[in-house]
Amino acid sequence: IYCIEGAPMHPHTGKICYEAVETPLLNVAGIQMARFYGLPCYSLGAALEGRPRDWDDLLVKAVKMALGQLAHGDITAGFGSLEEAEYAALDQVILDIEAWRVARAYLRSFDMGEEALGLEAIKQAGPGGSFLNLKHTLKYFGIEVFTEYKPKILAYPFRGSIIDEARRKAKEVLATHKPTPLESDVEKEVDKLFEEAKKHLLKNP
Repeated sequence: IYCIEGAPMHPHTGKICYEAVETPLLNVAGIQMARFYGLPCYSLGAALEGRPRDWDDLLVKAVKMALGQLAHGDITAGFGSLEEAEYAALDQVILDIEAWRVARAYLRSFDMGEEALGLEAIKQAGPGGSFLNLKHTLKYFGIEVFTEYKPKILAYPFRGSIIDEARRKAKEVLATHKPTPLESDVEKEVDKLFEEAKKHLLKNP
């Protein structure tokens, strides 16, 4: 796997700067390098890398998240990371998931077939005509235009700040989530791999 995690150095602190405007451009360049070599690619960019002030700020930051993924890498990571990935927080995971849901809208494919493009509808409306009253418009407008701008995970309107709401949701998930149990043969295989890894680590500390 070709891995790219490129970001410029902060000119004042010398630390890696994931929030720099150049970071998504470096990400896209790295994905293009992977494509050149014919390799699957891990790229960064699936995180806000900071606390949003409110919901509108999260929507703006989601655009930058999408920008770094427009070259469509194969694997990405970063949910929950803060302060240049020096630490992570569970409430930030919730915020990153909400942002990623919006970012994916920028990355989706569109139906470019003749029916979806509405060539007949355009012809029917004609020069100076209106397409707003056509059945085709009603059918496709709701499909192709993204409308899910409200939170889907967080309770809205927020009780307090967006961070408070994310923290409440993280605690709720931890208290109520029940993971789907693994199938018995998969569980045995995982246990086997775990034991092999443990022996290897004890032999080579």
